[in-house]
Amino acid sequence: MKITSSELRKLTSILLDYLENNGLNNIEIMDDFYWAIPVDDLYDPLKDPDISKLTLGKLTDEYEFLQRISKDKSLTTMQAFVWLAAILRNIGNRQTLGGL
Repeated sequence: MKITSSELRKLTSILLDYLENNGLNNIEIMDDFYWAIPVDDLYDPLKDPDISKLTLGKLTDEYEFLQRISKDKSLTTMQAFVWLAAILRNIGNRQTLGGL
């Protein structure tokens, strides 16, 4: 699969518009800690993840890192996509569960 950055930008804009059009302008993240699966296990569905390698992520930390980037773009790294994805996943999961 190949995807362009312009496609990602368009999709992101559509999804953020969806939130706003549904009155979700201010989203309260109720969770903080989440399980993080190592990349080697995350994308290998043929084996069970090694639970001894699970770590905890923290959404408030991810958001803090992203806020720093919004103030200083030179701090941007590829890891920022992982931080943003964790927050977006939580929003999507909570909305699906009726939690927002």
